[in-house]
Amino acid sequence: RNFVPQTYWKLQLEDKQTGIVFPNSEPYYDSEEVFKIARNLSEISTVSSIESEEHVKAAPPLFCLSDLQGYAAKRWKFDASMTEQLVERLYLKKYLSYPRTDSRYITQEEFDYLSSNITAYQH
Repeated sequence: RNFVPQTYWKLQLEDKQTGIVFPNSEPYYDSEEVFKIARNLSEISTVSSIESEEHVKAAPPLFCLSDLQGYAAKRWKFDASMTEQLVERLYLKKYLSYPRTDSRYITQEEFDYLSSNITAYQH
């Protein structure tokens, strides 16, 4: 509620041959400072360090049929029957497991079955 918008600039370098963009995360609040830095850049740059981070993201919960219908309606404007028909066709072609009607979680029994049959699902 106390947020005050403030104009800022960011610098980024682009490798014209590959199209790779190297962004700078630091905001600059003075446009003259940005122009001064940009004017002093040379045509050839050297990458002095590379930093990478590994991010682990948990899988989203499974869809139950009603949640899938809601998602498809919001994302693609499908009505519930259209989504149900698509799910049924994908199920019959063995692209989907049977859609859950009331639960978003795999039971231990289902997990054990899937684990013991995993090679049958891999092509």
